[in-house]
Amino acid sequence: MPTVALRAGTVNYAADGDGPPLLLLHSVGTSNHLWGAVIPLLAKRYSVLAPDFLGHGDSDRPPREFTIADHADASAEFMEQLGFREFAVAGTSMGAIVAIDLAHRYSDRVTGLVLNGCPGWHLESQRLGRVIATAGRIVGQDGLPKVDDIGGTVRPAAAEELQRRRADLKKCGRWFVSSLWAIAAYDLATRLPGIRCPALVLMGEADFHLGTSYALADGIPRAMFRMIADAGHLTPYDDPAGVAAQLDDFYQRVLNTKEVGR
Repeated sequence: MPTVALRAGTVNYAADGDGPPLLLLHSVGTSNHLWGAVIPLLAKRYSVLAPDFLGHGDSDRPPREFTIADHADASAEFMEQLGFREFAVAGTSMGAIVAIDLAHRYSDRVTGLVLNGCPGWHLESQRLGRVIATAGRIVGQDGLPKVDDIGGTVRPAAAEELQRRRADLKKCGRWFVSSLWAIAAYDLATRLPGIRCPALVLMGEADFHLGTSYALADGIPRAMFRMIADAGHLTPYDDPAGVAAQLDDFYQRVLNTKEVGR
């Protein structure tokens, strides 16, 4: 896969297609492989770019503890390095939180926003409670993620696919816990009213964050809400065709596939 050298490190990414630019951001403990089956479906209309966050996949480890804002800055730099100043963005879980920060602080660049599997936490206690619960279940005494504990989906996956997901979690290593604390430290609720681009909240019907997603739909002006049946938290794994169709429909209708930013 190609790479791009950023100020904070070299980023590995997947890319396909030719059209309006669409940035896809993955969840904590995964990589751009989360979007692997979605990318070719969207590449029929868009220039799809899916980087590995620093500290994840085959990208470099960050030079320091990275915050959500740091990941957003690196994502904006990544797109600019590839020649795209304006772009649409879709993120899953942590990727959705980074997408919120991009839409909030880079409002002149982000043309559309899809929040997939995003928690709607509006209390600090919610964020801290989730991090503690997740760390207690997934992180071992050595501070590293338990690679056999793969969750977030409801549909069965082949043994080879599960092995790939475990490999991504293992690559994340100590940056898994670091990312959990970055998520806990980020007050996403205060950023929502400032988002001005078209936005879609996209949740799996079995997502453990579904109960808080109303805060996203209510907090972002004129946000749309849609749900994917028979899907869990990581909907790009459970239903890549369904996710691609929802993203394409949203961008076709709301953004009208206007060529932007190159």
